[in-house]
Amino acid sequence: MYDRFFLFVESIIGLADGERALLRDAFRPVSLKKNGYLVEAGQRCTEVAFMVSGKLRVFHFDGANEVTCYFAMAGSFITSFPSFIRNKPSNEYIQAVEDSVLLVVHRDELERITLLIPQLQLFRRILTEEQYIAAEKRIEMLQTKSGQERYDLMMRYYPEVILSFPLQHIASYLGITPQHLSRLRKNR
Repeated sequence: MYDRFFLFVESIIGLADGERALLRDAFRPVSLKKNGYLVEAGQRCTEVAFMVSGKLRVFHFDGANEVTCYFAMAGSFITSFPSFIRNKPSNEYIQAVEDSVLLVVHRDELERITLLIPQLQLFRRILTEEQYIAAEKRIEMLQTKSGQERYDLMMRYYPEVILSFPLQHIASYLGITPQHLSRLRKNR
């Protein structure tokens, strides 16, 4: 269960054997059933999770409509960043799209092991920067690209998302209706 986790971490920073043991002790396995929540709006998000298996999505409500902001698949980290960083209630939901297994660490434990493994500061900074860049790219895409262009970009860079998540979630992420997405897919 921890092999993929260590491969991911060690693709960014090196770890000594003792440091691997510290991380293994800090991250605990959690199973989420399909449609279960890692965090719900109104809750404080106090944990970061590494996805061992499964699929999750981050979404919020814009009036009566769900707006999908992010997709996460096995081999990635996920949290409600605004809530986690500011220690404020989340305005977003993180929901399992299918049964999922996560390795989860609480904020306090993450801070403690970061003091013991100084390289984790670099690791955390790189992950935060990557998340920021992804958010900026999504904003730019929504502001400057047509629905067709957004779909084409997603097909080019994230085909596994298009093939793995329900149509209504993909349409919401792209800022179009499910009907419009169906027409775009038909025209391909």
